[in-house]
Amino acid sequence: MVILAGAVDAFYPSADAQHPDLQAEQDFFDYLLRESADDFDVFDLHLYGDLDAITANIDAVRQKMAALGYQKPIFCGEYNGPSFFNFMENLPILQNIFTKMMETPQGETLAQATQRDAIAELYEQREMLPPQAQMFMQGCSLELEQKRHRINCREIVTRCVLEVRQVFLR
Repeated sequence: MVILAGAVDAFYPSADAQHPDLQAEQDFFDYLLRESADDFDVFDLHLYGDLDAITANIDAVRQKMAALGYQKPIFCGEYNGPSFFNFMENLPILQNIFTKMMETPQGETLAQATQRDAIAELYEQREMLPPQAQMFMQGCSLELEQKRHRINCREIVTRCVLEVRQVFLR
C-alpha cells in the first residue's frame, strides 16, 4: 500500500490563509495527482489549518481526483490544533517574521539566523504580545498553558470527528 505525500491544507485554504508558499504547494500536489495516479493507493492529507476548512479540503481533494478520472481513499495522517497561525491576532506577528526573512539575502545559515533573531525579539516583547501568541511560547503563564491544552483537546476531538464524518461516512 503506497500512501502519497502529506498535503497540509493546500487544497482549500481558509480565507485568511497567510501561507507564503501556498500556490507552489497547490501546484506541486496538482502535479502529483495528475501524473502519479497509478503510483499510489491512498492520498494523505494533513489537517492542521482552520477547522472550518477541513470538510472543504477533503472535498477539494476528491473533486481534483474526480476531474482526473479516478478516486482513491483519503487518509488524514496528521492533525493538531490549535496552531499559532489559527489566531488572527498572531498574523501580524507572523507577517513581521516573514518580512524580516524576505529582506535577508537567501542562504540557509543566514535565513536561520534571521528567524532565530526574529523569535528572540518576540521573547523580548513577550509581555506586549497578545495572549494568543504568548500561549505558544516557552515559559508562558500556567493559565495560558492550560488554556492552550484545553483548546488542543477540543480541536483534536473536533478534527477527528470531522475527518471521520468526511472520509468514512461519505
